[in-house]
Amino acid sequence: MCVDHFRKNRVFICGVVGLFCMSAYPEVRAATASMAVPSQSFQEEQTDPAALARHAAARADYWRGIYWTAKGDARKAVAYWRKAAVAGDAAAEFNMGDACYTGQGTVRNHQQAASWWEKSALQGNARAANNLGYAYAHGEGVPQNPERAVFWWKRAADAGDAHAELLLGLAYYYGRGVPMGYEQANAYFRLAAKQGNALAEFALGNDYAHGYGTARNDQAAYTWFLRAAEHGNVKAELHLGGLLYQGKGVARNYPEAVSWWRDAALQNDPDAELLLGIAYAHGNGVAQSDERARLWWNKARSHGGSAARLASQLVGKLPQS
Repeated sequence: MCVDHFRKNRVFICGVVGLFCMSAYPEVRAATASMAVPSQSFQEEQTDPAALARHAAARADYWRGIYWTAKGDARKAVAYWRKAAVAGDAAAEFNMGDACYTGQGTVRNHQQAASWWEKSALQGNARAANNLGYAYAHGEGVPQNPERAVFWWKRAADAGDAHAELLLGLAYYYGRGVPMGYEQANAYFRLAAKQGNALAEFALGNDYAHGYGTARNDQAAYTWFLRAAEHGNVKAELHLGGLLYQGKGVARNYPEAVSWWRDAALQNDPDAELLLGIAYAHGNGVAQSDERARLWWNKARSHGGSAARLASQLVGKLPQS
């Protein structure tokens, strides 16, 4: 293999990764639903024996639903949660919203999902407020309304919900429901990142790397990408490898860069597959190998998109085996 050919046609590791996007909607989290803050009406009724009895019965039905969830019977779980939700149990209302959204144990109905989430959110359930904001952001079960999405996410964020803090950061980052503002976005990203939210950690790394809403700082970018990568964020693994490969914000380290790219490539990230092929073509951090370069570039080609197009060009420059 003529390594000089690739040196003359070097692919710089800088623009292969696009901006992050919103994560997919999470699966139903019924078995781990957070305990709701008691509503004001319940707090006022604490001295009423009948009200306390109704609350205790609703709590019991809620936990019966959790039991049947663990047993794998979603229909029985929903039957108990419905009873508890009708009685005003906020955690059960939240779970009913999730069940209606996913269609697990009941008919899928986004309007009912939004209705249950609103009931729960009004009692102080932050996760319900977060989900209701999602519904308004995407027009699922309610008219699409970015401003209402932000309203509910702020309520959830005020209660310390890390995912709502992330989504508020994205709202400011893209100017959805609020004026665009990178500094405000970073403030919310930082709040979520302090709670270990990997997407927020990646977002901060991305903003430091490009100077969005803050002074450009490769060392800070490296720090946040590392945290996100350690939490399993694939794009952070990709970016972290790029900084290590180029020696930006950290001492150049080809083997460590390749290690992070391999982690991302094993999760079928086409950009990582492309870059791993480049490392093998150059012999940087690994033994030089046309065969391994071709293998990873062919994997990148299988996904389509810009990485696939570039991988096809690079494969075409390899000598015929």
